[in-house]
Amino acid sequence: MRRQGLILIIDNATIHRSRETRLFLERHREINPFYLPKYSPSLNEVEGRIMMLKKNICTNHTYQSIEGLEDAARQYLRKHNKGHKYLDLT
Repeated sequence: MRRQGLILIIDNATIHRSRETRLFLERHREINPFYLPKYSPSLNEVEGRIMMLKKNICTNHTYQSIEGLEDAARQYLRKHNKGHKYLDLT
């Protein structure tokens, strides 16, 4: 029988395995957690994008201010996330 509800795909970060998270999931049975295998960044699109953002924006770059870094990150995300209809960088 197929379970109804929301499937939450999460990695094995400590916070995702914490007591508080387990209690939350017990209270919200409509959420079905699906844990990604350990050490599988290729399956975690968000982590992969963060790693690429860090490599392309932070590595070997300096900025005059935090605002400069923020602008560079926003430009990078706009360029690489074109076509995603729920993107909001405001």
